[in-house]
Order: sequence, then structure tokens, then C-alpha cells
Amino acid sequence: MRTAFFCLTGLLALACSSREHNNPLDPLNLGTHGMPTGFQAVADGRMATLTWDPVAVNNLTGYLISRGVDGEPPAPYDTVSFAVTRFLDSLLAYDVPHVYAIQTITTTSESAITTPDTVIPGPFNFWVADYNDGSVWRISYDGSHVLGWASKNSPSAIAYEPNEDRIWVADFFDKVVYILDTQLLNQEQIDLDGRPIDLAFDVAEGNVYVLQTMPDAILLRSVRGGVISPLPLPDTLNVDSKLSFNSVTHTLWLSITTLSEGGKVYRLSIAAPSGWSVLAELHSADQIAADPLTGGCWVATDSGVVRVSDTGILTTYLPELHILDISVNPVNGDCYYVGRAQDGSRTEAGRIPGDPDRQPETILVDASGYFAQIQVLPGEGQVGFLINEASSHQLLRFDAAGQLVGRLGDFSPFLDFALE
Repeated sequence: MRTAFFCLTGLLALACSSREHNNPLDPLNLGTHGMPTGFQAVADGRMATLTWDPVAVNNLTGYLISRGVDGEPPAPYDTVSFAVTRFLDSLLAYDVPHVYAIQTITTTSESAITTPDTVIPGPFNFWVADYNDGSVWRISYDGSHVLGWASKNSPSAIAYEPNEDRIWVADFFDKVVYILDTQLLNQEQIDLDGRPIDLAFDVAEGNVYVLQTMPDAILLRSVRGGVISPLPLPDTLNVDSKLSFNSVTHTLWLSITTLSEGGKVYRLSIAAPSGWSVLAELHSADQIAADPLTGGCWVATDSGVVRVSDTGILTTYLPELHILDISVNPVNGDCYYVGRAQDGSRTEAGRIPGDPDRQPETILVDASGYFAQIQVLPGEGQVGFLINEASSHQLLRFDAAGQLVGRLGDFSPFLDFALE
């Protein structure tokens, strides 16, 4: 009898351990682990939006929202009806981490709590055009969450127009500039006869400048619509030519680099046009960014960052680096850069203060990675920034101290950034 009892006990245990755990709130359910699925928190401005998948159980009465602020672990914060799968939390403080998690409430118990999701609210969002992938992304301030996505054929440049709260996307192969709202819905399409490669805004006057090639042209159009007017060109363009507009001096800056002639930096005064002026001749002239302090511009070259004054005086920084991209803080004029050592031993990111009496500062060094592009955030002093780390295909978001606060993948090495 004892032997029979042990056999029966073993069979029952085997049956219990091998049964299917179909209840989504069962901790042994392999799909849910006993918690709501699909949970995500996303911050946009001062509001966080929490979403999750519905839970299909008969005795569900609601969901318990937990929140932790500025390093505190999540604690019970609010409850919502069983009929909803969305929660809004508003009036959040900027640059303060907010941690959220949820769990179900039934007539008999509470489920396991979800893995927490952290958001950092802020006054800006990032826009990303991925040329190789054929996509446009709206990325949260913390660099960790996707706020929107749209497919385009070959987005070569992207720019945000604040007066109309719209995003402009140049599509190289479609020969089009798309105008989207912040939900990435098409508002307008501007057809071109050439292939657009860059965009620059004169926000005060409400004008946009479109740089195109094949055929070469600079096109002027009001953001409110109307006739497209061509501007005179000083030289032959190539696909690496770049535009930048200086809203302080109302000047348009253009960089052109050719294999035979090297690089040139041109300036055109919009307020009193008298033709293009050559302000600098460089070995190479890649990315260009207007300098809001001097009225000149910054230029990324294969031998450092060159600061060009409005009178053509050149100051070179970091000649030991091949500069891959630059981004200027419009508040204090600091120029942030990513560059590669001439011997290929490292890539680094840093800033060159707008104050010419201060020295450049290295913020990050990566011996194994590849920093391809950078977008700085506006603000006083040292500020945060976003980097395209091309070797890992990730966007890396750093705070003002150079500490990593967010990451997203998967992106190509050929991106263009804009701030909303």
C-alpha cells in the first residue's frame, strides 16, 4: 500500500507541474510571468503616457499605477479602471527621472508588478532622418523612447520649423520635400526638379532654403507656401555640400568640397545681397554651423574644427582630429563635435567653448566605437547631447556631465538630426 501511495503522489505532482498555465496572471505563465504585458512609459514635454496590453481575466477590477521620482523606487500612486489600458501623468518636472510600473487588481489579489520603465521629461524632442533605412523618427528627450515613426524613401535632411510646429524632410531620390506635423502625417509635398541634400530655416522671416543637386540650386520658399525662387550659386555643388543660416546677421553659409579644388566656405547676406563672398578656403569643408556669437560659422574639416569669423579670420581647433560632425548650442555658442583620431585609434566627443579665451574640452573617448553624428541641446553652460554610435547602430543620449541616460537602436551610420 505504501508503494502505491508514493506512486499516486508522484503522478499527481507530475500532472500539476506539466499542466498548461493559461491564466495570464499565473506567475508560471511563460508569456506573461503573471504581470500585464506590453507596458511602456513615454515622456513628451511635461506629460508621461503609460500604455499596456489588456488583461483577459473575468475578475479584473482595475490597475494599480506605481511611481518613483528622482531615484525613489516605484510606490503606489494611482488606480484606473479595468476597462482602460492608458494612463496620463502630467505637470512633470524637467530633467528629473520618473519611474513607473503597473500591476493588475482582481477581486482576490494583485498581480506581479511589471518591470519598471524610466522616463526623463524635458523641453525638447529629437527628430532623426535615417537615409539608409528610409525612415523618420521622433525620439523622446531622454533618448530612450520612440514617439513616432514614418517611412520615407531616402530622407537626406531634416529640419524643424517652430512657428508652424512642423517638420520638413528632404527626400533625395524622390526629389521631394515633405512637410509633416508632429504626428508624422503629411501636410504638404514640395516637388523639385533636383535631389535635395540640405535644409536651412530663417525662422524670423518664415523662409526655408533648400539645397539641391542634379541640377545644382539653392531654392527659397516661404514656410507658408507660395512661389519657389532660385538663388544664385557661387560654385558647383556635390552631395556633401551643406547650408546653415545665421539668424543674428541674416546670412546664409554654404560649404563646398571638391576633390580637385579642396573646400570653400561661402557667405551670402540676405539683408543686403551683393553676391556670395568666399570667407575661407580649407583642405576640406564638411558640416557647417552658424556661429550665433560672432556672426561667423563653424566648419568640420579633416584636420580639426575651424571657426570662421564674419570678416574671414580663421581659428583652428583640434587639428589632430578628423571631425565627423558638429552641433552648436544656440544659447552660448559652444560648438560640440565628434571626431576620429588621425591614426584611427579612437573617436571622441567634446565641446569648444563659444568664449575664445577658453580651451576645448574632451567629454567622451571611445577606443572601439565610432561616433558618427551629434546633436546638442540648447542651454547655459555644459549641456546634454545625442550621439549616433555607428558601430553599435545605436543612438546614445548623454547628460551635461557626459553620463549615459538613454539609448535606442537600430540606426544606420547616415543620420541627420533636428530639435523640436
